[in-house]
Amino acid sequence: MTNWVLNFPVNQQKLELASSLGATHALNPLEMGPDELAETLQQISSRGMDFAFDTTGQRQVLETAVGSLAPRGVCGYCAPGGGEITVPLLPFLSGKSLR
Repeated sequence: MTNWVLNFPVNQQKLELASSLGATHALNPLEMGPDELAETLQQISSRGMDFAFDTTGQRQVLETAVGSLAPRGVCGYCAPGGGEITVPLLPFLSGKSLR
């Protein structure tokens, strides 16, 4: 079993901190589009991630996190604000969950 710890810092200081704390991959999502990010995640784990966690509250980030999951993978969601956010239903038909 291979274990990865991915972090998505948006500035160089956080990128270096993530790496020093054990992140095996630190990707800056502002430096790549959603398709490139999804492709990079697919290269890291061909079957998908077991866990993802989103704290941004942005629909596109949540969709990417859910899309990166393996079947029966779990995405944690904890974001500020009280607005609504929608995600496609299709990924959840393979047993993925959002908590």
